[in-house]
Amino acid sequence: MLRHAWYAVAAGEEVAAAPKAVRLHGEDLVVYRDQTGAVRAVAGHCPHRGCSLALARVDGDDLVCAYHGWRFAADGRLLAVPANRQGAPLPRTRVAAYPAQEAAGLVWVCAAGPETSPSAGADSDADAHRGRHAGPRPLPPPDLPLFPELTEEG
Repeated sequence: MLRHAWYAVAAGEEVAAAPKAVRLHGEDLVVYRDQTGAVRAVAGHCPHRGCSLALARVDGDDLVCAYHGWRFAADGRLLAVPANRQGAPLPRTRVAAYPAQEAAGLVWVCAAGPETSPSAGADSDADAHRGRHAGPRPLPPPDLPLFPELTEEG
């Protein structure tokens, strides 16, 4: 397996707003679309109690765990814990987020995983917005040729 390579995990039409469970080299992931239709990929289980995030719901760009309602941003940051009292600090945890893109009708996930995510190694939100990376950037997704015999025009 090449860690900084992209792998097809699902057909584009299979991925909707509801999270879909997929496996990439033995790791459970979920892929889903945010409110803009962009494809997202995160680790397959909530770090709180291990509930499958395939059971989660998408609320805007956030993923909400079905078990206790923990809310995660698309980059994996924990945003809210419903059981916490108002103003209580959030646990220092996150769900691993993976670079994902749609190309040639397929959903591609970079196996390099969370270390290439812009905010995974950032010291602050400001660093994340500047695009500071903790590790090397993944290779771009493949530019696949479309065969005319497989299209409606051919």
